[in-house]
Amino acid sequence: MNFKEFTEEIKIALKEKLNRDDICIYSETALKNNHTLLPGLLIEAAGSNIMYTIPLKEYYEELKEGVSIQEIAAEMAHFYQSIDSYDIAQLGNFDQLREKVIYRIVNQEKNQVFLRSVPYMPYLDLEITFHVLIDNNASGCTALTISNRHLKYWGIDSSELYPLAHANTKRLFPSVINPFVDLIRFPEIMNENEPFRSFLSSLKVLSNRDQSYGASCILYDNVLANLGKKLQHNFYLLPYTVDEFLILPENRKYPSEFLREIVESVLNDAAEKEQFLSSHPYYYDRKTKELSCIY
Repeated sequence: MNFKEFTEEIKIALKEKLNRDDICIYSETALKNNHTLLPGLLIEAAGSNIMYTIPLKEYYEELKEGVSIQEIAAEMAHFYQSIDSYDIAQLGNFDQLREKVIYRIVNQEKNQVFLRSVPYMPYLDLEITFHVLIDNNASGCTALTISNRHLKYWGIDSSELYPLAHANTKRLFPSVINPFVDLIRFPEIMNENEPFRSFLSSLKVLSNRDQSYGASCILYDNVLANLGKKLQHNFYLLPYTVDEFLILPENRKYPSEFLREIVESVLNDAAEKEQFLSSHPYYYDRKTKELSCIY
């Protein structure tokens, strides 16, 4: 079954599973991080100004692995029902959302179209975007991207978002530092030659507890400063994905070209387009407590 056929069949099956006359389901291509276009199903309920898009890529992979259309439809229905149970009325009242505003960091160059419609703040060569956390469980994190239209509807200024998001994100998604070898989502990267594999095994990973847009941990108070104290060195941050940075202590001098080669090797093996954060390393100075780009 090709993807187009799958889309049509799953649309019918999902409608049957939801068993609601007030729901319409459409095919849609959504603009995601890094100008990634992802096909999905848009679910709209009568009388609601909130619509949900369920990406289809992962579900199509399940089909190819032998999962039936009915099983996939049941999984999608469960996901929609869990999100739909969220108190939609809260989305119309910003005061009820203040403790759920979070931030993420994304690539600036690859998100120029996306950034036209949302509030954001520049950070080095990256951008900070803002979201409302809807749900966070074993199945993943669901968040609503805050757009300029939301600001107008709520009657607030974009300057209100960062203080809220800064307090909430570090509380809801605390930072963690783990060995690189524990990052098993992309094991193929460890198939490199022995010296490179040994080098990677010596690295640490900075992320959050959920490994969801954990690269944003570099914005948390004292995370980089405390890391410098622990390492007793200045250090490099090598962007792996939007979910994490690799940590390389400056216990020896590394040429900029070498660092860029590491980032390129890591990106080639690890980062899908939507997960891409940056193509160059960053440097943290313990004395000045400043993070800078290395081009």
